[in-house]
Amino acid sequence: MLCIRKNDKIAFILAIIIVTIVVAVYFFRENRLKHEGVYVIGSITSVDDFENGYWTKIKYKYKGKDYTFTYNALPRINEKNVFLEISSSNPNLCKLIRDVKVPFCITLESMPLNGWDKIPDCR
Repeated sequence: MLCIRKNDKIAFILAIIIVTIVVAVYFFRENRLKHEGVYVIGSITSVDDFENGYWTKIKYKYKGKDYTFTYNALPRINEKNVFLEISSSNPNLCKLIRDVKVPFCITLESMPLNGWDKIPDCR
């Protein structure tokens, strides 16, 4: 017969609670970006090595206010500018869009004050 100690039961319950909270926060964030998301250009200001990847600091503007986003990147981001999806109601909530590069024709100066509703292109 399997004997489970009281401490093992508590650890198991705590692990389930932590996983549930992490999943809930992830889905809340994704849902908010899905409904309130706008796209802005972020400028990479620094990339620092650390043992599990690179700390990448990205600055961006939304409605004339400056924000900073720090991202743990693996592999290293080699672009100068990147697209970010941010929440229009909480611009500190953002997500790096890694699979779309910022085209040469789009600059920080050409970005609208309120960002874009969809990722822009050069057409």
